[in-house]
Amino acid sequence: GHHQNKYEKLAYDVTVALQNNNLDEVKKYQNAETATLINRGIVGRAADRLAPLGKLKSVKEITPSGAPNEVHEFTVAFDKGSVHEKMKVDPDFKIVHFEYDKVPQ
Repeated sequence: GHHQNKYEKLAYDVTVALQNNNLDEVKKYQNAETATLINRGIVGRAADRLAPLGKLKSVKEITPSGAPNEVHEFTVAFDKGSVHEKMKVDPDFKIVHFEYDKVPQ
């Protein structure tokens, strides 16, 4: 089977924290600058979008060749659909940018 790399594990953990509307857990993965930008509203909206997709099943990195080393892209599969996530990490392995595609309704 597929063994998660450290970036897939990070994306998995952050996605679960977002689904659970856990602001403190989401913040612990952010760098000092982005942690100040993350708030209850952002995490709440993410939870509203991601929670209905059901249990998180898998995170598979699909970063295109030639992408900067700090940028990672993933296909994130849930019980009821999947989303594309993009994450940029700093040298300390903290998230400096995180986004996901609009969740299909």
